[in-house]
Amino acid sequence: NPDSMVAALETLAAYPAAGKRIAVLADMLELGAASATEHERVGEAIRALRPDYLLTFGTLSRGISRASGLQTAVHYDQKNILAEYLLELVAPGDVVLIKGSRGVKMEDVVLFVADRRVAEAGR
Repeated sequence: NPDSMVAALETLAAYPAAGKRIAVLADMLELGAASATEHERVGEAIRALRPDYLLTFGTLSRGISRASGLQTAVHYDQKNILAEYLLELVAPGDVVLIKGSRGVKMEDVVLFVADRRVAEAGR
């Protein structure tokens, strides 16, 4: 829900990081008529919290990206492209928040990045 997303973003902002703070957010589903407003509200919270990067995925999360006003905000229509960019972006010392409705299955992004990092470490 929007409140838990804002709380997670506040945690990201406060968490000690030697590197970048990266927020990867997806659609919040089942918000009904308030959906567009709530996605924009999350974007406005991001504007105040200023993560180094914002990556969004899904139709509704486009409102988060737009409302954030961050120049480093990038919206993706394809989750696999987002995951590939995140893999290139993330470095040791970075803190990454990945959050979205369960129905969006953002664990796909986590598994992709983790699997690739393990494969790279094994070389």
